[in-house]
Amino acid sequence: FFQTYSVTVNYKVAFLVGKNQEKSARFFWQWSRKRSLFLSFIISGIWLLSTPLLMRFFNIPVASPFLMFTPLIILSILAANDRGILKGKFSFGVIAIMTLGDPITRLLSTLFLTITGNYNYLYLTIPLGIFAAFAIGSIVAHKRNPVVKEKIGMDFPFRFWTISILGAISGIAFFSLDNILASHFLTPREVGQYALLGILGKMLFFIGSITSGFLLPIVARNEGKQVSSTKVFYSLLALITGMSFFGYIVFALAPAYLSPLYLGVKMRAIAPYLPLYGLGVFFFTVSQTFVSYHLAKKEYSFPLTAFVLTVFEVLLFSLGKHTLSTLVMTMSLFG
Repeated sequence: FFQTYSVTVNYKVAFLVGKNQEKSARFFWQWSRKRSLFLSFIISGIWLLSTPLLMRFFNIPVASPFLMFTPLIILSILAANDRGILKGKFSFGVIAIMTLGDPITRLLSTLFLTITGNYNYLYLTIPLGIFAAFAIGSIVAHKRNPVVKEKIGMDFPFRFWTISILGAISGIAFFSLDNILASHFLTPREVGQYALLGILGKMLFFIGSITSGFLLPIVARNEGKQVSSTKVFYSLLALITGMSFFGYIVFALAPAYLSPLYLGVKMRAIAPYLPLYGLGVFFFTVSQTFVSYHLAKKEYSFPLTAFVLTVFEVLLFSLGKHTLSTLVMTMSLFG
C-alpha cells in the first residue's frame, strides 16, 4: 500500500517536472501530503478499533505493542509521499541515505537494547528505523521544495495507483504468499526447505533489481517531455538482465561451491531445486522491468497480466498436488 502510493507520487512528480511544471510538482506534493495525512488518520483509527481482535488472534495480553505501532501508519504514508517527490526529482542520493538509515538505526538500537538488557522492547527498533527514514526524507524534501502558496488545480491519479497495487500483488505473491501456501500445504520439513529457497531467491531478486528503481521516474519525466524512452528502457533492461543472470549463477547454478558459504550443509537438501526455482526468480525479476516501463507509460496491460497470472498461480498450486517440487515448478512457471 505505502510502496504503491510512493510510486504514484513519484510518477506524477516526474511527469510534471518533465512538462516544465516545477511549481505544479511541488504543489502536488503538498496537496497529496495533506490528503495522505488524513488517510493515515482513518487507517490508524481502524487499526486502533481492531486492537482487541488482534490481541486475541495473536494471543498478546497487553495492547501496548499495537498502540506503539499506530504512529507507524502515519509516518509510513508521509515517508512514502516524501520518497515519491525525491525520486520524481531524481534525488537518488537522498533515497539511498533513507534506505540505509532505517536498517542502521534498527541495528544500533538493537545493540543498545541488548546491551542494556531491555529485551522486551526490541520490537521498538522497527518504529525507530521507520522514523529515521521519515525524518531524513522529510527534512530534505521540505528544504528542497519551498511551499507553493497559490492554489493550482490538481487531481490524484487514482487509476494509476489502483493498477500499481494490482501489479505489486504479483510481487507479494511471489515472495510472501508462496510461503503461506507452503506453510498450509507442505510438511514441516518441506516448509523449512522452501524457506531456504526463498532466501536465495530474494538475494537473486535484490541483486537483479538494484537499478530498477531508476526506470519509472526517468520514463515518467520523458513522458512529460514527450520524448522516447526506448534507449533508456533497453539500457536498463540489459543491465537488470545481466545482474539477474549473475545472481542466478551465484545462487542457483553453483550451489555446491557458493551457496553453502551462506547457509551451510543444509543447502544440499535443496540444491536439486535451485536451478529451476532460480530460473523462475530470474524471469520474474526481468519481467518487472517491463511492468514498470509500461506502467510509467500508462499502458496497463502488463501490470494487469501480472495480477491475473498471480491468481492462476495460487489456484494451480491450491488445486494440484501439494509437494515441494510442485510448488517450485509452479513458481518457476509463473515467474
